[in-house]
Amino acid sequence: MLKNFITATGKRFIEEGITQAETVAIDRKMFEARGPKWHKKDREKRIVPDKLRNVDTDSTWGKSKYRGWVQGYGLDLAVTAVAPPYVPIWAEGNDLTFHENKAAQHFASHIPDDTRYVLGDEGYDDKKLRAAVDIKRGRGYSRRLVVPMEQFPNTAEDRIPHIQFYKSEKGKGTYRTRKISVEPAFDIINGLFNLEPVWMKGKKNVLPLLLLSVSTCLVMMYFNHVNDRPVSNLKHILAGC
Repeated sequence: MLKNFITATGKRFIEEGITQAETVAIDRKMFEARGPKWHKKDREKRIVPDKLRNVDTDSTWGKSKYRGWVQGYGLDLAVTAVAPPYVPIWAEGNDLTFHENKAAQHFASHIPDDTRYVLGDEGYDDKKLRAAVDIKRGRGYSRRLVVPMEQFPNTAEDRIPHIQFYKSEKGKGTYRTRKISVEPAFDIINGLFNLEPVWMKGKKNVLPLLLLSVSTCLVMMYFNHVNDRPVSNLKHILAGC
């Protein structure tokens, strides 16, 4: 229900020309679980040591490139990345054992019609995801997945056009928009609602909370738009200004 609400609200931003969806960035943020760490050897045996009080047994471990190992939950997000305002148009909550490129495959059926580029980091370099995202037109693509890729002597033939685009001036310029769009979106969401560690325990509580946070941000952004305020300036709303 919340996923559909987020998608529908994001679509409205696009239809009304508030944001542009030619380029969309996808990413995952890991949110640390509330409570003590439950380590792998005990998890595998489903044993909670006596010294661990109030452990969140639904939480899982995932490895972040920047933070190392995190016990918690993941928020997968797709954000428009052409120019401000950068607007979330799809979101999904997952446990950290569910790979981000598989979550992104769920986004493929929600990609806006005018999207030409979907940007992801190395974790989204996946053949099935490319197949779900890419639309080939003759010798080129009307829509393609853009991720960091390198060419080697044994590189598969179907990867070469993606590598060539990623390394082109157009590809480099397009990919740079990822960092300034999706990462600030996560910062806004976490900054508004202070989600780390997450407020509650258990998947049935945490995943809806993450999606509700994104939905609330979208409503606040639209409120700013109809009141002729900067769309992404949300803190003043919570402050009652």
